[in-house]
Amino acid sequence: MYGVISTEAADSESFYGIEGIHADSEVKLLACGSLTALVSPIGNQKFSPKVIRESMKDTDWLKSHVRRHADVLAEAQAVQTVIPMRFGCVFSNPREIMQFIDSRKDALQEALVRLHNRSEFSVSVRIDGSSVNTVPNDLEGVPSGVADFLRAAAGEKPAAAELEATATKIHAHLARYAGESMRNPNTEAEMLLNATHLVTIASEEEFKHAVKTLSAEYDAQGIRIEVSGPWPPYHFVDIDFDGDAGREKIPV
Repeated sequence: MYGVISTEAADSESFYGIEGIHADSEVKLLACGSLTALVSPIGNQKFSPKVIRESMKDTDWLKSHVRRHADVLAEAQAVQTVIPMRFGCVFSNPREIMQFIDSRKDALQEALVRLHNRSEFSVSVRIDGSSVNTVPNDLEGVPSGVADFLRAAAGEKPAAAELEATATKIHAHLARYAGESMRNPNTEAEMLLNATHLVTIASEEEFKHAVKTLSAEYDAQGIRIEVSGPWPPYHFVDIDFDGDAGREKIPV
């Protein structure tokens, strides 16, 4: 199962032709009352929980299939609001899926209302290491956080608090254009900010323009701001997808 959508807005023709997790599968709609699951039948043991766990040891296999799972969700999100499931959400039969959704019906319906016509954008802010090789003598006009970083790279005392202030300022500015925003742990040493924003479709261009404006402002000072999206709202779904639905859990 890839995700959950509203049955009222579900239109099978709009999802026609979306390829599933492998080349021989096609995404289908499974109505579960007021909610509908996006699924693709496997028909063999190739994607059983046990096989998936073993296959996950193969990095290339994992990347390929997780990417395809994400692609299905992106294609579905282009049609209508979707609550994304994590990769490896496998059930033995349609009845298990119906039980799984029914046990979370209220939370899923609330999520669909909150996420309606909204997508997720990821924003990362990094220090460009190549730009610190030429440290200007006159740093007037350069944001204090960036100036401190450049001086630190030249051998002076670092100012982590100033860098954090720069990241906080960028995040707060972009949060004005989003309904919800969150900061995630940084994944790289040179990363100042790793954030996600829940943005309405009507505000997407305004949000991207704000990112572009900030990028132009900070680029000359060695700060790189990157945005990706729109994506299904992975980070804004707070629902227990494990529970006791009668299916085997896969730690992904």
